[in-house]
Amino acid sequence: MDTTTASDAPRSINGHPLPDGHSPLGEVEEICIVTDDLERTATQMMRLGIGPWKLMEINPSNTTQMTYRGEPAEYAIRLGFAKVGRIVFELMQPLWGPSVFADFLRERFPQTGGKGEALQHIAFDMRGVSWEERLRVFAERGFAPVQTGLFLGQVPIAFFDTEAAFGACFETYLYPDTYVEPASEVRWFPHPPERSP
Repeated sequence: MDTTTASDAPRSINGHPLPDGHSPLGEVEEICIVTDDLERTATQMMRLGIGPWKLMEINPSNTTQMTYRGEPAEYAIRLGFAKVGRIVFELMQPLWGPSVFADFLRERFPQTGGKGEALQHIAFDMRGVSWEERLRVFAERGFAPVQTGLFLGQVPIAFFDTEAAFGACFETYLYPDTYVEPASEVRWFPHPPERSP
């Protein structure tokens, strides 16, 4: 029987304070599966009622400040999003250029030449703090960004090197209050969501 009380709980880990037992990561807002074939994986997810999928792409025509493992890099990735309750499921299909997502598929599925799909990262809302504070939280704990970009000049995105420590990559992004999604950036699979009457 565990006789630990709240007063026995650690107040810090490796010198990093735990603020009232709440992680600075905040709430999980997105779970991502990386795949070599977005439509195939989306079709399988729809068997469980997850979908339809809003499709977008990140590439140098709409994303700047792109980096890979700390160095400038250009890459392209297809994205699919479907919401279930408060959680967004994301699908990512690396298209070209260096990315931790392409690395993940090659390392996870060497027998098939990187063909397959698996859970790769989790995104957190970081309690709505500023972008600089988000980067500081990870940096102070020894986690550097391994992939970054600035989508449409408005939405900073960063993935961190947490995989060795936790078995998954952690992500954060920040949509400004003024963000409006251009319709030209979006299409749907297999169809747009049905509107309520």
